Amino acid sequence: MLSNLNNTQFNNSTFVEYNQGTSGLDILLKHSTKEATHDSYARESKDSCFPGTRTQYIQDITTWTTSADQDRRYRLFWMQGPAGVGKTTIAQSCAEETADYGSLGASFFFSRDNGVVDPSRLFTTIAYQIATHIDQYRRIVEGRIRHDPMLVTKKLETQFKKLIIEPFLELERKGVELRQRTVFIDGLDECEGSTKQLTIVKLVAESIRTYGAQVPFLWAFFSRRESHLAQIFSDPSISPLCWRVELPVSREIDDEIRLYLRGTLRNLPSSASAFNASSDPSEWLSGGDLDKLVELSAGLFIYAVTITKFITDPESLGPKEQLREVLLFHSRLQNRSSRTDNHSNPMALSIV
Repeated sequence: MLSNLNNTQFNNSTFVEYNQGTSGLDILLKHSTKEATHDSYARESKDSCFPGTRTQYIQDITTWTTSADQDRRYRLFWMQGPAGVGKTTIAQSCAEETADYGSLGASFFFSRDNGVVDPSRLFTTIAYQIATHIDQYRRIVEGRIRHDPMLVTKKLETQFKKLIIEPFLELERKGVELRQRTVFIDGLDECEGSTKQLTIVKLVAESIRTYGAQVPFLWAFFSRRESHLAQIFSDPSISPLCWRVELPVSREIDDEIRLYLRGTLRNLPSSASAFNASSDPSEWLSGGDLDKLVELSAGLFIYAVTITKFITDPESLGPKEQLREVLLFHSRLQNRSSRTDNHSNPMALSIV
């Protein structure tokens, strides 16, 4: 079984197999996570921000990513907040807009739902995306991987140094001028292992502290405010490098939630086959009903998304009937006549 291993290298209990005709980029792709990029098919159902919502956050972040100021104070960004406030949709929108501007370096969306939790594939995936944008970088990385195919399986520190930092320092020595790009990393708290999460932040921060604009990347992280992440981003050696933004649960965004609910529910499919009832919202969605849905959302976009998914469920009796169930639940809350657990909540089984 092991008679033909001329092109196989072992790394502890794993091995890297390659053919003479395999390019370094092919090896890099094989050890990347395609489902993690902002534009992957696996993320097709993950929405960006609804038009007209979260506009100030998106504008501020994209302005930061597209500014030509190479000597900016912050080259590291962290948006933190509780689950359901919309961090991922903001990250998605910013990655899309930055890509449109031509200044996206790479994106990586950790997600337990999509099974994207492996930290060992973060830097390989980022490196692959960068290689598709920058030809000079691709040639250096391909040469390194062809020389050492096991490079893609080594520890995070080695991958980061050999695949990202050193190639750009080499390009700088050669006098190659490159535009600044941004790397978006969402859901850092969903990366497997808190120690690895901290390692990723430390590596990025150390590269910024040591090399600054020599390595032409800005790094944007989005995550929940886990205690270990709050501590590392508050570290005296990292905090001065980092622009930190909190995304709180707030009723101040009720107008944006109302805009989302109105826009989503009033743009239902017009096909009668989509529901067993009329999908014309003017027949079943009043302004008062909309106010009640906003009240139920309680300042959390994830609740508004769940409400719209429940109401527009094509397997249901129809949006009018689904809305009636939601409003009945709202009435029960108002009257405090029943417990507000999953058994009394008609949306408890909705897919979020």
